[in-house]
Amino acid sequence: MSCASQCAKYFLCFFNFVFFVAGGAALTVGIWLFADRSSFTNLIGKLDETDILNKTDADVIRMISYILIVAGALTFIVSFLGYCGAMFESRCLLCVYGILILLVLVLECVVVGLAFGLKGDAEEGTQNFLKSTIKYYAATADKAETVTVAWDGIMSQLHCCGVESYQDFSEYTNLTSTGKVIPEACCIKMSEGSNILKDPSCPINPTASNSYQMHTFSLTIF
Repeated sequence: MSCASQCAKYFLCFFNFVFFVAGGAALTVGIWLFADRSSFTNLIGKLDETDILNKTDADVIRMISYILIVAGALTFIVSFLGYCGAMFESRCLLCVYGILILLVLVLECVVVGLAFGLKGDAEEGTQNFLKSTIKYYAATADKAETVTVAWDGIMSQLHCCGVESYQDFSEYTNLTSTGKVIPEACCIKMSEGSNILKDPSCPINPTASNSYQMHTFSLTIF
């Protein structure tokens, strides 16, 4: 074999080996979540201070496990065929590998096409769903606490406040009953990654200079 052929062979082997390991890891985590959710969430809880998995609904965890199993199994099988085909220079395995990769690309093109065609409906549906979750913000139930953590993370990272406006939070009493107009996550911090507010009065008296009240959640698919 020529030097170029050898390089292509080992590159393909390395490329598929990486995806083989990643697919195997995803498949293992998916099966673990499906078979014994409690032990996995307890392990993550020791590493994650928010302990968000233990506060997440069981149906959501089950759906995550299904996605991990399907995606992991597909990646595992396809990369295994590609690795073996390249390593042993099997034309048959490489043909099957190529066909599977082509099918994946076709499916991705279909998904992209549907996303473009249904972009407006998807944005509206997602915004309606997000607004429906705000009513659980700052509630005391464990499942609702997951919503609070998720929203705090979104608003802090995206520098936004609410879906359509900061007034989304005024429709529900969970937050307003405490005297706050907006959550602390909507307020500008002293520095990136800090939990100290630039203006301590921000949650009660938000302005354009101390909060993200003028910035709304923007969903961009493409």
